[in-house]
Amino acid sequence: METFKKALAFPMYAAVVWLVWVLTVQTGSDTVPRILGAGVLLAAAAWLAGSAQRRNAEGRNAVPLAAVAAILAVVAVVGGAFWPKYAEAGAETPSGAAHLDYEAYSPDRLAAIQAEGRPVLVNYTAAWCVSCQVNDRVALSTKGVHDALARNNAAYLKADWTKRDPQIAAELARYGRAGVPLYLVYGAKGGEPAILPAILTEGLVVKALNKAAKPS
Repeated sequence: METFKKALAFPMYAAVVWLVWVLTVQTGSDTVPRILGAGVLLAAAAWLAGSAQRRNAEGRNAVPLAAVAAILAVVAVVGGAFWPKYAEAGAETPSGAAHLDYEAYSPDRLAAIQAEGRPVLVNYTAAWCVSCQVNDRVALSTKGVHDALARNNAAYLKADWTKRDPQIAAELARYGRAGVPLYLVYGAKGGEPAILPAILTEGLVVKALNKAAKPS
């Protein structure tokens, strides 16, 4: 149980890395969570090294634990020192993924776009919202949605609630939501928006955009 208790510390360290990443989204830097990720590996290496020392003192074989500790330490040091530099330059876009151009949400901007007779997709999201990030990756930032936005001359607005904007909170409350995610699709002819499910698929978003572009 003592070993199990110590092992449970590492998921907690990983949670700290994620929370710091959320903070850096707010402050504009993404280097810190990468370094902290290396710190998690170093902590694991230190723990394994200590276990190896105890096994050695007890006369048991400590080589496997020591070897794993050394490997983790090397990965942490090399990754922490060099990964931020080469990862950005060598990053590749996943198959089927696409970058979506968007504007920051505001009621005035929404009204202006609607006045042009264009459909609008509004994404209420936050950096700390796990389901928001999953939806963005698997259902929104895709070629199908990109093409649907372009084909229907639709606008994409992001309402970022990471910093708990009161204006966005009021909009969420208007639709009976206490938090994110919330996805709204406004039709080209105005009126109340269609509310999409909290769990999205690419096909569902494309279908909503196509419907929003049709005359009432």
